[in-house]
Amino acid sequence: MSASGKILLRLLFAGLGVALVAYLVGRIGFDAIATHLDGVGFGFAWMVLAYAAGTVVCALPWYWLLPRYARPRVRGAITSRFAAAGANAVLPFVSIGGEPTRLLWLTPPHRAVGLAGVVVDRLLFGVASVVFLLIGLVTALFLAALPTPYAVASAALALGALVAAAAGAWVAANYGIARRIHKLVRRFRGAQTAELARGALGDGVDERLVQLLKGRRDRLVGGATVHLFGRVLLGAELYVGLIVVGVPVSPAEGVVLASVPVVVGIVGSWIPSQIGVQEGAVAIVCGLLGIDPAAGVSVVVLQRIRQIGTVTLAWALISRRAGAASRRASPAAKPAPERSGERLEDEPSS
Repeated sequence: MSASGKILLRLLFAGLGVALVAYLVGRIGFDAIATHLDGVGFGFAWMVLAYAAGTVVCALPWYWLLPRYARPRVRGAITSRFAAAGANAVLPFVSIGGEPTRLLWLTPPHRAVGLAGVVVDRLLFGVASVVFLLIGLVTALFLAALPTPYAVASAALALGALVAAAAGAWVAANYGIARRIHKLVRRFRGAQTAELARGALGDGVDERLVQLLKGRRDRLVGGATVHLFGRVLLGAELYVGLIVVGVPVSPAEGVVLASVPVVVGIVGSWIPSQIGVQEGAVAIVCGLLGIDPAAGVSVVVLQRIRQIGTVTLAWALISRRAGAASRRASPAAKPAPERSGERLEDEPSS
C-alpha cells in the first residue's frame, strides 16, 4: 500500500471512531456525561499520577534487558518509555508503532541490542497484559456480570494473544528478525532507508535476541512480573477516574473495568488511540456491572485529555532527543565491544 493510501486508511479509521463517539454521546446524553465531569477539578491529577506511575514501572524491564555497557541512565529509560507510549497513541500499528523511538536514547553502536531489547520487552508486556486480562475475566465471572458470549470471546482473545506472543518469541529466537525488518522497511520506506537500517542493525539484533530468549529464564519472568505490576497501575487510572467523577466502585469491579483497555488495544489496534472503541467498550462493561455508562464515558474523556498532554510531551521529548543526536558527531561514539554470551552483562556502563 502506498504512503497516501495508508494515510487515507488511518483517517478513515479515525473518522469512524469519531462517528462512534458522536453516536455514544447522542445515545447516552451529553448532559449526563457533562454532569459527571462537573467538579472534577484537581481530582484529575490522581488519574495522571496513576498513569505516570504505571509508565515508570513499565520502563524498567527494557533497561534491565540491555547489556550494562549499552544502558542509558535510568532517567533516560523512563523518559524514552513516556516518549514511546505517547507515540504509540498516534501510530496505530498494534500499539507498538512508537517503540523504536526508545532507541534515540542509545548511542548508534548500541541500537542493535537496544532493538532486541525492545522486541523482548514488548513480548513480555504482551504476556503480562494477557495475564491481567484473564484476571479481569475471572473476576467478571465471579461477579456474574459477564454474559457467556462475552466471556467466551474474551477468553478466545486472550488465548490468541498468548499464542501470538509465544509464536513471536519462537520465531525471533530461531529465525531472527533483522532481515524481516529490513524487508518491511524496504517495502514501506524505500530502498535507501532500508540500506541505512541494515547498516545500523547488522547482525547484533538477532544475536542479542537469542541471548535474551534462550538465556536466563529469571530475567524474562522478572520482566513479565514487573510489567504485570505496571499494568495494574495503568489500569488503576480507570478505577481512580470513576471515583473522581463521583461513582465509586468496588475493587473487583475496578479490576474488570481496568482489563477493558487490554481487549480494546487488541481489537482496535489499527485505530489511532482506539478512539470510539474504548468509549463504547467501557460504556458496555459499565452497563453490565450496573454502573452508569455516562460515568464510564466521562472517565474516558478525561483519559483523552490526559492523552493529549502525553502525546504533546512525547513529541517534545522525541524532537529534543533527535535534535541532540543529530548535533553529536558520530565519530565520537565508541563502537560496541565485540563480545557474545552472558558476559555482556558484566560490562561496565558507558
